[in-house]
Amino acid sequence: MVACGPLAPTYSPRASGRLPASLWLKLSSEQSPFGPSEVDYYRRDYCGLAQVPIPHCYDACYDAVLEGYHLLLEDVSASHRNAHDVEPDPAYAEAFGRAVCRLRAFRWGAVRWREIGAVAPTAAAIDRYAVTSAAGFQRLLEATQGDLHPGQTKTLRRVFARYPAAIQSRAADLQGQAVVHGDSNLGNLLLPRRWSGLLYLIDRQPFERSLTVWLGASDLAYLMVTPWPTEA
Repeated sequence: MVACGPLAPTYSPRASGRLPASLWLKLSSEQSPFGPSEVDYYRRDYCGLAQVPIPHCYDACYDAVLEGYHLLLEDVSASHRNAHDVEPDPAYAEAFGRAVCRLRAFRWGAVRWREIGAVAPTAAAIDRYAVTSAAGFQRLLEATQGDLHPGQTKTLRRVFARYPAAIQSRAADLQGQAVVHGDSNLGNLLLPRRWSGLLYLIDRQPFERSLTVWLGASDLAYLMVTPWPTEA
């Protein structure tokens, strides 16, 4: 269970420095399945990266005993909104691509992701990922029965039958792999209400089945291929 909401802080007359009028508090309940990933995302993994496309984090803590955490973030709700119901255009696509690539490049390759303890996906991790994907593939086929003719369904099944072995083979090649977000959906992408090109990627919460080191291009594909219109 995760709870989020704005806070309106007050400051003493002696307070100095950055004094935001509003903050955003995110609380994860005990026994969160996500571990410390989100705390690390805001406080560790991209430290030193200039113009990082992640909201500023004022405080964060993960409790390994309770398996819960909190985040105290800048409140960008007045200036940004999630990407639901936003039609993609070249400016949006370019800004998203640049933001994702900026994050991926910073933790690209084994030397860079091992600095934060990240590891390449194991064969067992790839198997879990493939099993989850297979379940989703079957639901997609059921949902699109009226849109596909038998030949298309047969081709899709043949292609997907090769999928587990193909990603196992690709995982063995570390070229092109980076620390990834893994869930770059429309709700986790914050776009400026008045377009300026500045956007944020939030909420890195991997499940046990998720891949946290994978192909650097995967976060781009995740957002664009499914929710965007084919023409876009």
